[in-house]
Amino acid sequence: MPAYRSPAEAEIRDPVVARLRELMPAARIIHEIQSACQGPTRIDVLAVTPDRIAAVEIKSSRDKLDRLPAQLEAMQRCAHHPIVALHAKHFEVTETPWAGTWVSAPKASGYGVVWGFDLPQAHGA
Repeated sequence: MPAYRSPAEAEIRDPVVARLRELMPAARIIHEIQSACQGPTRIDVLAVTPDRIAAVEIKSSRDKLDRLPAQLEAMQRCAHHPIVALHAKHFEVTETPWAGTWVSAPKASGYGVVWGFDLPQAHGA
């Protein structure tokens, strides 16, 4: 296992890379790259093609979300597709007797694309 990732991060990073390869099969995948877009932030995974860039910030079960808004803002400045990949612990799950299970992304993820992992089956899914 590479030194930069914990087992908790690997359980999200591996499916993220697999999904990026599905969506952008010709892309080059780059791990852990420094972003010069805004301050000292690092992007966890980039998928790069000649005409577009997808940047992914990974938040595992061991992470907090306090830096996520700044990380997302930095990704929005340098990528066409900023994506936040979150472990299920970061979502709010609401069980209702009349409408089933609803899963809500945390406010810290802003209005970026959010991928959730290990989430319960949700309403409309």
